Amino acid sequence: MGKVAFAYPAQALWAVHLPAFALTSTLVYGQDPGFSEAQADGRATFSESKWSEALGKVLEMRDRGCFQQGFLGTPIEQAAD
Repeated sequence: MGKVAFAYPAQALWAVHLPAFALTSTLVYGQDPGFSEAQADGRATFSESKWSEALGKVLEMRDRGCFQQGFLGTPIEQAAD
């Protein structure tokens, strides 16, 4: 009891995207390894990609209690502990 699946150090602004990055490796780039190039060329967009699904999954994880309470104020050092 009192344990969560993932520590989310959202106080460190550079870390807030990490859960989504972990998901996009398969959702976005697994299906389309050339997504970044297609986006740079104007053939793909962020909003019409699986990035939306990845971000939605992070919100679902939050709603299901996968992250600690108050994760927006959690320093990365505390999350690492």
